[in-house]
Amino acid sequence: MTNRAETLVFFILLLIISVRSTTYQCDPTIQCGCSAQSTVVTSRIVGGEAAADYTWGW
Repeated sequence: MTNRAETLVFFILLLIISVRSTTYQCDPTIQCGCSAQSTVVTSRIVGGEAAADYTWGW
């Protein structure tokens, strides 16, 4: 019973983590333009965090 409960908790947590990520798609028709690469945001930025090169346009 314990093993089954642990497996269930694992899959629920995995589902929660995978749902939290967000991919932002750029609209190339807008005036500000697009970054060279898309980005996937999986957490809040608290206190600063390194970003991949060319991910953000500024």
